[in-house]
Amino acid sequence: MTQEYLRLRNPNGLYIAVPHFDKDHYHVHICASGVENKTGKSLRLSKTNLSKLSKGIQEYHIEKYPKLTHSVIQRGKGRKNSVTEKEYQYKMRETRATDKESLMKVLQLNYQKSPSLEGFYLRLNESNIETYRRSGKVKGVIFNGKKFRFSRLGISTEIMNKSTPNQIRLNEISNLRTTNKKKSELEK
Repeated sequence: MTQEYLRLRNPNGLYIAVPHFDKDHYHVHICASGVENKTGKSLRLSKTNLSKLSKGIQEYHIEKYPKLTHSVIQRGKGRKNSVTEKEYQYKMRETRATDKESLMKVLQLNYQKSPSLEGFYLRLNESNIETYRRSGKVKGVIFNGKKFRFSRLGISTEIMNKSTPNQIRLNEISNLRTTNKKKSELEK
């Protein structure tokens, strides 16, 4: 696996790889030079290239070692509301809440008290939190001078629109009325 990774990354790089057996799982630590051997060309990988490399090594892993299913990475799962490295480092240094954490508390409180999505936006404005639009749709909020997209906060406005507490109650009442109306029609 390590040889394939190094081949995919850049076969002309300088690397030191050391296997470790100190945990419940075997793993390899790789130290890579920042420049290519002899040419001095940079070996820096962009996010896109790193993602391609990661997917390439995973495909190789699945193809060559199909029985090792527990070491296959599940990409894109459970990351909706994860913190960035910068936020994590800030949290380790500071005891006060980050802007994102403070905003999430305000959003949750206003959401629970809102009868509809429009009511939610109105409550945010009353809390001095401005919404912003992209392509004519509300996409996020401005909090302490920073823009926060709902999608980056793990919030789906489509789901919110259907699942505000009052909207859920209204849907239940509507369903009951429909059911009762059908029953009364059948009885006639």
